Amino acid sequence: MWWPFGRKKEEKQIEKPPAPVDGKVKVQIKDDGIFLVVTPPSGGGFAASTAEACRALDEKGIVDVDMEAVREAIKEAKGTPVLVAPRRPELDRPGRVEIVVAEDEMSAQMELFPPQGGKKVTFEDVKAALAEKGVVHGIDEDLIASAIEEERYYEKFTVAKGTPPVDGEDTKINYHFPLEPAKKPTKLINGSVDYRNLDLLISVEAGALLASLEPATAGKPGRTVLGKTLPAKDGRDLQLKIGKNVELSMDGLSARAKVSGQPSVIQGRLDVLPVYYVPGDVDYSTGNIKFNGDIVVQGMVRDGFTVEATGNVQIYGTVEGATVKAGGNVILLGGVQGQGKAKIEAGENFSARFADKAYIKAQNITISEAAMHCQLEAVSKIVVEGGRGWLVGGKASAGEEIRARIIGSKLGTSTELEVGFSLQARDELKEIQRKLQEATQKQTDILKTIELLDRGRLPRHLEREDKASLYAKLRKTEEEQLLEIRKLEEKKHQLELGLQQQKHGVVRASQIIHPGVRVTIGRMAYLVRDEISHASLQLDDDAIGVKPY
Repeated sequence: MWWPFGRKKEEKQIEKPPAPVDGKVKVQIKDDGIFLVVTPPSGGGFAASTAEACRALDEKGIVDVDMEAVREAIKEAKGTPVLVAPRRPELDRPGRVEIVVAEDEMSAQMELFPPQGGKKVTFEDVKAALAEKGVVHGIDEDLIASAIEEERYYEKFTVAKGTPPVDGEDTKINYHFPLEPAKKPTKLINGSVDYRNLDLLISVEAGALLASLEPATAGKPGRTVLGKTLPAKDGRDLQLKIGKNVELSMDGLSARAKVSGQPSVIQGRLDVLPVYYVPGDVDYSTGNIKFNGDIVVQGMVRDGFTVEATGNVQIYGTVEGATVKAGGNVILLGGVQGQGKAKIEAGENFSARFADKAYIKAQNITISEAAMHCQLEAVSKIVVEGGRGWLVGGKASAGEEIRARIIGSKLGTSTELEVGFSLQARDELKEIQRKLQEATQKQTDILKTIELLDRGRLPRHLEREDKASLYAKLRKTEEEQLLEIRKLEEKKHQLELGLQQQKHGVVRASQIIHPGVRVTIGRMAYLVRDEISHASLQLDDDAIGVKPY
């Protein structure tokens, strides 16, 4: 056949060369003598040496070796037995087995050693060695038999394993309603996101099953390879805690709603809360609202007003420079235009589309579009993502993590982030500092009064008091106040020390961290001077380092 560009070259298949195999030496002990079997190398491997043959013979304790016969067997390497020494039955040694039990007695290892002309180790020999060491539990007889049959010498096998104890499980509470809303906005056909349709309100009908219990289970004791019993803990028996509008079954294993409303679990207690609806804005037409349950506001919360609920607060409109407090969640379908006056506190979680110049405190804070020039305090996490995800200006503090798409701005806006601390300890420290300031001021006032008394000049409202009695009373109060100050200072010192020792926490940005962002983790601080992309900031050997997102 003719090809347009000349004769087609025949493709030759290149055979892969065989892998090199070295020559080997094996000693055979027979009734009529000691034989040496030397196999030749292949594929470019190394030939066996006389030194290898001598080592193999020495290991088996062979004496009266014919070295000329050894050298000849090495030279010819035919793979056939060559007589190199006479048989000496008196030098024969049987195979042996060693058993080692781990310090925690949860495993035992076996190592087999070959016989030197004597009999091989048997299964019964291994069982006897295990019994001598006291091993009675978790023995793998199949592994022992396999190792003996395959003559796997000088290898260590775990031939017995203990059974660890298994603690029982605590009573499990199964809730038959979502404990948290999905918080996922609806994605429209055109690709945009509808943040108004979040379906955040959870409700149940009267008679609905709210929760049920799975009883605690008993623990399963363990056992060491030596047969010692390892105790296990039984699971704890827990009970359903019920509150308002909830009915417990006769056996205490389930709870149902007595009325229609919103189920809520706060600090482990199950309630069905009635919901207070505000059809419009919270303003002069409604006044401040305080309700023992949930509050839903269809409009806005205007400047200067207060909304306070023991349960959840859900607001469809914007919160202006107002105060919103909830024992549960605060859910804003819009956001906060705080004007530097808004104060929002949630006993559980806070979520909104945006927040501007507001103070927000919650267990977790979730904002989709932007958090601008706010003071954010979260026990666990602050997350600014889902939409634009921009966190800029102000100060954000979280116990575990701060996460956003963009942190800071191109203009270098000062943005402070703090992670790795206990918000509860921080609040307690603020309260101690307040009490300490009051106590110090009171101490100063007492000392001034004592000084005036020493000079014989008393304030008018004390002129009728007996001076001696008043002086003794003031001195006693001054001593008590001094003791109180010392206690407060010691408590303050302990809290400050605890806050300094906390180190866990991370700041993440899926897109950019701009220059001007200051990050504090525990006692360490880091000022971002150059733009950082798709990264996280966290402690690494007592210094804040930049790591992948």
